[in-house]
Amino acid sequence: MENKGQIPTRARGLERIIRAAGYSWAGLRHTFKNEAAFRQEILLCLILTPLILLMPLSLLAKLYLVGCLALVLICELVNTGLEVIINHISPQYSEAAKNAKDIGSALVLVALANLTIAFLALLTSLF
Repeated sequence: MENKGQIPTRARGLERIIRAAGYSWAGLRHTFKNEAAFRQEILLCLILTPLILLMPLSLLAKLYLVGCLALVLICELVNTGLEVIINHISPQYSEAAKNAKDIGSALVLVALANLTIAFLALLTSLF
């Protein structure tokens, strides 16, 4: 049995996979609950994924666009993790903490720009 505040014992095999899935699910829940941007990006995925699948594009093009959507979510998760760590380590304002958070935000912006460019490029190829 695990106690709060203690390092859990190392699991192996299926138990390790189950624990890892639980930790991942907890991270997704935390991010969804606490980050409006993540909720907006999930909504974007829910709207664009069916649209992408219905578009007359090759399977490879569809997979690329869905991958670009996933990349936005991945970047938002990395940014959120970075912000959580920074807020824990440096609760007071510091220029270094601000810069790190701005860089994390830029990560998401670049992923969104990539998605937009890819979507527009493939959309214009249809007409």
